[in-house]
Amino acid sequence: MAIDSLRKDLMTLTRSIVDDLEERKKIVKEIQDFKNTNTLLIYDFQREKEVFTALKEQLRQCSLKDLLILSLIIESHAGESYPQWSESIHLNSHSNKIIEKINPLLLLLLEPTEFKMLDLKSEFKDLNE
Repeated sequence: MAIDSLRKDLMTLTRSIVDDLEERKKIVKEIQDFKNTNTLLIYDFQREKEVFTALKEQLRQCSLKDLLILSLIIESHAGESYPQWSESIHLNSHSNKIIEKINPLLLLLLEPTEFKMLDLKSEFKDLNE
């Protein structure tokens, strides 16, 4: 039956996603260890902007929920030294809209209209430069 085959393919893909998440977490840890050993900044705003810009075309296909998922994965893997965007640390006021929990750089690059709706704290105003 066709649905059984589709379900098998979906399970294979889901297992691959979980494996890729674990591999990503390991690599992030190695990068953090390197940065700590070499006294480099843990959170590099410019580097993150480069990464998101390089992925921009692929990310254009993503919904806001997809962007939130990606943002949460990055935030979760990066640890405590990384800005907790999902906790709205960058906002003066918030209303728990999905856009307020997404990494603002993702919004800036992919949904600039949504980004402009954010009430950014002064220390985060340089995000849009």
